[in-house]
Formats: sequence, C-alpha cells, structure tokens
Amino acid sequence: MLRLEEIVQAQPTRRTAHEQSAHVTIRTNLNRPRPTGWLDLSIRNASPWTQNSTGMCGKNVSLQSATVWGYFRIVASAWSALMPMAQLTKDAKMGRVDEGAMKFSLVLGTMGRSSELQRFLESLAAQTHAHVQLIIVDQNQDDRVAEVLQRVSLGIEVHHIQSTPGLSHARNVGLRVADGDVIAFPDDDCWYSPNLLNEVSDILSLAPHLDGVTGSSWDENGRPSGGRLAAKSGPIGLFDVWAKGISYTIFLRKEVCDAVGDFDETLGVGAGTAYGSGEETDYLIRALKAGKRLSYCSELQVFHPNKDEDRSAEKSYKYGAGMGRVLSKHRYPWLFRVSSVLKPALGSALALFGVDRPLVQARWSRSVGRAAGMMSKDLMEFPRHS
Repeated sequence: MLRLEEIVQAQPTRRTAHEQSAHVTIRTNLNRPRPTGWLDLSIRNASPWTQNSTGMCGKNVSLQSATVWGYFRIVASAWSALMPMAQLTKDAKMGRVDEGAMKFSLVLGTMGRSSELQRFLESLAAQTHAHVQLIIVDQNQDDRVAEVLQRVSLGIEVHHIQSTPGLSHARNVGLRVADGDVIAFPDDDCWYSPNLLNEVSDILSLAPHLDGVTGSSWDENGRPSGGRLAAKSGPIGLFDVWAKGISYTIFLRKEVCDAVGDFDETLGVGAGTAYGSGEETDYLIRALKAGKRLSYCSELQVFHPNKDEDRSAEKSYKYGAGMGRVLSKHRYPWLFRVSSVLKPALGSALALFGVDRPLVQARWSRSVGRAAGMMSKDLMEFPRHS
C-alpha cells in the first residue's frame, strides 16, 4: 500500500509589495523495495500545463493575495486540497477503499513465449488491485497461451483473442475490447510488482488533471532496462518523450485512447516494414498534440529483461529506422533529427577505441537506420550486403 503523508507549508513569502504566496504540497512516498525517494505531485503558480512546470504526478497550488480575504482563501484552499487525501488515508486504514473503483484494461500481444507469459500472469494474480480486465491478443499458431492460462488462476476478467502478427495490430485489436478506466500495454515478457496497479490508481485518483502516466523499467537484478530512460520524474513533452515512455510502462486514461485512436500499424515489431520500433512514442506524441497531459514517474517501476546486451546490427537498424520515421512523421526540427543520427554514430566511433566490434556495428546500424527512416515512408527491410 502507498503511505500517504500530508505536508502543508503556509508561510507567506515576500515576492513583491503587492504579492504574497502560500504553497500546498502533497507528496506520496512509494513504499517500494528499491530506494526511489519522494514523488511530488505538483503544478506551480496555477499556470497552464507547460513543459517547464513542475507537474510531476499531481499538483502544487500557489495562491496569491495580500488581503484578509486572500488569507482566508489560502486556508480554505489548503483545507480543500488536503481533505481528499486525508479521507483516502483514513478509508485505507479502515479498509473502506474500493480498490475496484478504477478498472484497468491490460492489452497484451503475445507470440512465441510461454514461460515469460506465465511469469506475467502470476504477477498479475498477485496484484493488490483486483479490478482488472486482461485482453490477451494471441498471435501464435499453437495452443501455448491456452495452456498457460490453465496453469495460472487469475480470478479476473480475461479475453483470449486470436490475431494475425504485428504488435501494433495486436494492440489495436485489444483496444476494441478494452472498456477500463485506464488502459495499459504490457509486454508478454514483463512483470509487475504486487502493488503497481494500486500505485497507478492512487496517482491518477489524486491527480485528476493528468491524462496518463509512464514509469521506469528494471530487470531482475535491479538494473535499469529498456534503454536510457530519464532518472527524474517530470511532465512529458515532445522533446523528451523518447526518454520518458516505453510501451509496457504506459498507463493512459481511456479518454486518451479514444481521442488518439489506433496505433500506427506500419511501426513496431511484426509490422512487415523496417520500422521495428517507435509505435508507442508515436502514440504518446499524438496524445500530446491532442492536448493530453502526461507525466513520467520514475517511482513507478515495471520489470523487464535487460535487452541492452542484444547488439544485433539488424535489430539496431530497425529500431533506429522506427525512431527516424517517427521524427519525420511528426516534422521534428532538422537540428533535432540530425543530432539523433550523430549521437549513435559518435558512439560507434568511440567504441572503436575499445575494439568492441559488435557494439560498433550496432551503434552504426542504429545511426544509419535513423537516417534511412527519416528519408523514406515505405522502408520495407533491413539492407543486406553480399
């Protein structure tokens, strides 16, 4: 369970002769096995959502006044901000919190995995949040998924749907069935800690202005996985979405998915193109462009095997091509595009000094893939040289 602590700072500070302020800060300490610190729920100065605001996973209200009536408003606002959290804490202690109030729809595409899928299902069975709809989009040609489902007792709503290959296609098939308040897209080889869905539910309940949250990725040895994700929590913008959103850590309110629509089926694993990634980033970018407010919460941790050791030139090329295609599709500035190509190229050059040939090839392939993805709308395959 989350431990909720209320902190009120009501000491006025002198900004100008006509302005004083008081801040109400609500913090949530995620009681997790890994040291993650405090998660601030804040938007300062009651400003519209911008990338520079501090709105992590909630809000921090700044009220300004220099009159007696202003001070009364400060006290009243502080009280109204704290009461919902105080009541939530009280209800949790009394066992009156309805864990099923927020329904999660988990859209999971799977192909070629059995033991990994079973591990995810077992982690789902251990969740402290019980109101869950699991939608398994099965792209296998055998009965392995049915066999795994027979081995794990879930006790939740499960939909088992057959589908043709393609990860983005699988998610679109699942979205047509999903009816939860929050929709997520777990990989078939990730797994959840027992309290994860409760933590997401608490954050979105306490921060109704947020349309979705993303989290960080860790492997079984406590190492970061899933690429170079940001270390600190913060609002997601168009230029840092690449470091703040990986598919299996994304949790979106259903209204976001209704507004954004389908995943781009030319992107992602199994799409039949060279764009082997980028489908979730494209989805988040479209949500941001639609005016949705998303936040990255590093304290929300999803577990996933570490794939950084995979230095396949073909896979690196396809991942790079996916990013390049998304950069071009959304008309990112040329300077940003060029830097995204140069970074792995420079990394490839530096790897030469370590005489790490696979790493050199992987980084160079990623650089070439990004450039190719930017230049073509219909890149179909990895270039092979005789």
